[in-house]
Amino acid sequence: NLVRTTTYANINGNYNYYGSGRFNKTIKLDTIHSLKPEIGIYLSTRKNMSFSNDIKYSSKSTYISPNIGFTYTWKDILELRPRYRPSFSTTKYSIDRFSTNKFVRHDFSIRVNTTVPKNLEWENDIRYAYDPNLIGDFQKSSWFWNSSVSYSVLKDQGIISLKAYDLLNQNTDARRYATENYIQNSQSTVLQRYFLIGFSYKF
Repeated sequence: NLVRTTTYANINGNYNYYGSGRFNKTIKLDTIHSLKPEIGIYLSTRKNMSFSNDIKYSSKSTYISPNIGFTYTWKDILELRPRYRPSFSTTKYSIDRFSTNKFVRHDFSIRVNTTVPKNLEWENDIRYAYDPNLIGDFQKSSWFWNSSVSYSVLKDQGIISLKAYDLLNQNTDARRYATENYIQNSQSTVLQRYFLIGFSYKF
C-alpha cells in the first residue's frame, strides 16, 4: 500500500576501542649532526550490531596503521624527515550473507627543510599515496608536492614567502567505501595547483 513504517529497538553489544603509541630517540652523530629514528602504531577495533530482514547480526572492524621513519638534522642547515605508513583494515560479519572486506593503503612522505643562506628557508613536502583497492578508471596512486620559500627581512621581523601547492598537479580525492550492502568507489573534484605570495610581520 506504499506505506513504510519504521520502529526502533535499543540493543547492546556496540563498542569502539582505539589507541596509539610512539617511540623515538635522538642519536648525536657528532657536534653538528643528529639522527632521530621513530616508530609508532595506531590501532582500533569497532563492533556494531544491526538487523537485516529481522535477522540480528554484528560487524566487527579492525584498523592497524604502523609507521616508521627518522629525522636527520644538520645543525641549522638541513632537516630531512622521511616516513612510511601502511594501513590495513578488515570488516567481518557474523552472518554468511555478507562477505569480509579487506583494504590496504600505502603512504610515503618526505619533508626537507633547508636554511641556506641564513635568512632564506626552503621547505618541501612530498607525499606518495597508493590505494590498490580502487578499480576501473580511478587513480590508484598519486604524488603530492608542496614547496615554499620564505625570506626574513626587517631584522627578522618580516617574512616574505612564496608557496606552491600541488606542484605536480596530481591531487585527487579517490576513495573506496564498503558496507554490508555495497562497495562504492568515488572521486571528488579538489583544488589543485596554485601559488600564494604572502608577507607577515612580527611586532
